[in-house]
Amino acid sequence: MALDGRCPHGVCLPGSRVQNAVGRRYNQDHPNIQAIGFSGSLRGASMGCPEWPLHGQVGHMSSLRVLAVSLCSLMWACINVPEITVVPDPPDAGDVRPVVTLTLSRTATHADVDVRVSVTELVPESVELFVDGVSVAVLLPPEYSLRWSTQSLSEGPHAFSARVSLGDRVYTSGLRTLVVDRTMPRVVSQLPRTGAQDVSVHAPIQAVFSEALDPTSLSAESVRLLVNQAEVAAELRLSADGTLLTLAPVEQLPVDADVSVSLSSSVADMAGNPLDVVAFTWQWTVPRHLLYGGPLSASSPEGPNVSIFSAALDEDGRPIVAFVDGVAPSNYGVHIMRWSGTTWERLGDVLGGGEEELVIKACSLWTTPTGEIFVSWNSEMGDGNPSIHVHHWNEGRWSPLGAPVRPLESDAKIVSFGFAVNPRQERLLVVLERAPGASPSLYVVRWNEGRWEALSGASELLHPGAIYSGFNWVLDSMGRLVFVWASQTEEWGAATTHARRWSGAHWETRYAAGGGAAAVPVVSTLDAADRLVVGSVAQSAGAGRRPYITRLGGVSGVEVLSANVEGMYPGETDARVEVFDFDPDGMLVSLVSEPEVAGGPVNHYVRRWDETSWVTVGAPVLPRPGTKPVGTARFFMTGTERWVLVRIEESDGTPNQRHLNVYRPNN
Repeated sequence: MALDGRCPHGVCLPGSRVQNAVGRRYNQDHPNIQAIGFSGSLRGASMGCPEWPLHGQVGHMSSLRVLAVSLCSLMWACINVPEITVVPDPPDAGDVRPVVTLTLSRTATHADVDVRVSVTELVPESVELFVDGVSVAVLLPPEYSLRWSTQSLSEGPHAFSARVSLGDRVYTSGLRTLVVDRTMPRVVSQLPRTGAQDVSVHAPIQAVFSEALDPTSLSAESVRLLVNQAEVAAELRLSADGTLLTLAPVEQLPVDADVSVSLSSSVADMAGNPLDVVAFTWQWTVPRHLLYGGPLSASSPEGPNVSIFSAALDEDGRPIVAFVDGVAPSNYGVHIMRWSGTTWERLGDVLGGGEEELVIKACSLWTTPTGEIFVSWNSEMGDGNPSIHVHHWNEGRWSPLGAPVRPLESDAKIVSFGFAVNPRQERLLVVLERAPGASPSLYVVRWNEGRWEALSGASELLHPGAIYSGFNWVLDSMGRLVFVWASQTEEWGAATTHARRWSGAHWETRYAAGGGAAAVPVVSTLDAADRLVVGSVAQSAGAGRRPYITRLGGVSGVEVLSANVEGMYPGETDARVEVFDFDPDGMLVSLVSEPEVAGGPVNHYVRRWDETSWVTVGAPVLPRPGTKPVGTARFFMTGTERWVLVRIEESDGTPNQRHLNVYRPNN
């Protein structure tokens, strides 16, 4: 035995450092294992090995020694004891929970609904259908479905669910909502409204319904668009909420047509209720021309009697009108209205009235590219004293532009006048006045430092005994005033055209006097090259009177633009030019008036000069039912094929009932 505390057999000696440490750790790690003890006296305990008493034979002693050493090795040897791995039992997964799904064939119904239940992971013993928490039916295998009637349910939403049973286990589905609806849908509103007479070809065609429609019920057979009773193709568009139906024609609707929409009872709501079409009608008229808003007047109790008017376009191309109407002294005077895009809006108060003996003889509108609006009028008191008034639209009200302008001659009457703002922003009045027994005289008045001042004395016109007409004034390309008129020595005699231009200090004669076959009345304008265009009338053999149009100031001096322009209607009808204007391409355009039959009310139509002939633009503007146009119209081109026409229309049988109407083409 070694003396270093180690047994030669690798056994830890009792009391050694190794034995003590190993023992402590082993006992700590394995508390259930008790140390094995030996009885009897031991010798050499300090050496760490027990010895038995020597009572037996030496052989026995050797065997015992071997045994003791073996036991000691068994109990105290330094042995590598592997760690014990504990494998836990798998957890109890429990019962597999099935998925129960309830399916309804629709979310809304007016009658029956198909119900189906599906179950995963097991075959149920029973499947029950619940409505609002009450069991109402048992679904039989293998489909677990049925068609269930909702007649016992009230209108409104109801909660559906399914319950599945297997032994003592019960599983339920999620809730499904079914709306019971037995009310027929109906049309709440329509655009255009049924019976409408002035509908644009671009107007939306829409119907609003009392509840959402089923998109699958809309088709070319259930919804039809008709023009003069013939079906036309249209795209059907239903809004996201299902209540707004829009019909979009594949091609633009024609004018002069009756349009209608037919809806059949096969159109249904989401519950399957058919559309209520018993009393449904939807039809309107698409005319050739549209009326801006409605007829205009002062709406006086005695009835409308528009006698004088003027018109202009604002900076956005919208019409503005000034007209004289009303009963003195309450609302008689100049009324000014502007088209807002959807309706007529009154601009300020009535102007110029207030006294019973006052009479307004003429009015005039002028607008500038910057949006300024001026209105002027000529009035006479009961004593015959005339005056010209000019007002400026400023900050939402009319402000007078100085004191009224009166004739230069104390006893003169104002024959004609005009107001203009030239490119130099000068505010000018051109006045034509005439004293008893004298020739008409012409002069210019300018607004300067808060007052009106005459720029020169009156310039007399020719031939005191002549008949004058066709007074007109325009601005040339340099912004200079040009005054044009016609004269004739006898009634229905040949007309002579005159033109004078204001130089800034005096009137100067312009253009060679034109005459010949034409007769008064005349209309005139200046083109972009400052050529004077004059339109009058001439006799056409066997076909009534026809327009005679000339152009002055070109290389050839006087150029006839197709003498005796053909009218639109056959027979002895009189056609004449009322207004000249220019389209956006600078082409000359004329507004012509002509009755369909001699002596009948006139129609207005538009023609364009293409430098070789006159080409008709669009269709004639016919009188509104029960009315006829009176007086001279006003006319403005707003596009290549678009324009604004303003005229007075008189009611049949009541000549004193007159309205002002403003038209545009329906294109």
